[in-house]
Amino acid sequence: MGAPPGLGPMGPRRPRPKVRNYDLSVGRYTVTVTVGKAFQSRVSQAAEEMGQVLTANPNLMPIIGDLYFKYRDFPGHEEIAERLKRLVPPQAMGPTPGEDGPDPEQLQQQLQQVQQQSGQMIEQLTQQLRTTQQQIQEDQVKVQGDIQLRQMTTQADMQEKQMELQARMQQAQMEIQSRQQIAQLQMESQLQIAQLRGTYTSQDVNARIAADERDREDTQAHEMGIEGHKAVIADHAFEQGVREAERTEAVARAADALLQPEVDTAVIVDIEEPR
Repeated sequence: MGAPPGLGPMGPRRPRPKVRNYDLSVGRYTVTVTVGKAFQSRVSQAAEEMGQVLTANPNLMPIIGDLYFKYRDFPGHEEIAERLKRLVPPQAMGPTPGEDGPDPEQLQQQLQQVQQQSGQMIEQLTQQLRTTQQQIQEDQVKVQGDIQLRQMTTQADMQEKQMELQARMQQAQMEIQSRQQIAQLQMESQLQIAQLRGTYTSQDVNARIAADERDREDTQAHEMGIEGHKAVIADHAFEQGVREAERTEAVARAADALLQPEVDTAVIVDIEEPR
């Protein structure tokens, strides 16, 4: 049997659109350019879009898999399309030549199911895309937070090391200054000790000189004392000698007077005892 009026081999026929002619030289127009993936032909575009549909819903492979490989362009794609065509359900293939076509209502229902499935797939893909984008944004925020944390940690470590280095330098400078001050104090102390030693040595020398001078003076005084004593003894002896001489002379005069009797005059001899 032939196809019923209004139906073609694959379903209801669509009326041809009326051809309209537009004069582009009249009026102003706005051009909208959509940037998308470039295709060499509408065949490759159809294969690409069917591939996306099959990726989103692999259960459609037994239904449209033959068409997908039919529009591919690689060796063996036709054989694959023929094999998959044998797996297509009869209700999806449509009536064979000489048979009545499918019920338009049934085709309409199938079309609505396909559209619904396509809408669900598009919604799932959109949701997956949103989830993926959200996950990417969260990952970016996390990565940025990790980078900032590492930068802050690195900066804190650098500041801590710099402060530690400055503290060590200050401690080293203080130790050097302390050593210099200690060395200066030691030199000043040694200089003062040397000066004190020089002073004490000078005083000791002066004291020794003064002691020697005193000893010399004492010696001289002692010697002078001895000489004076000797002089006193000599004077005393001289005086005793003079007295002995005077006594002897007096005794001699007395003897002479006794030897002369005619002399009536009495002679009184006063002999002084030595002191």
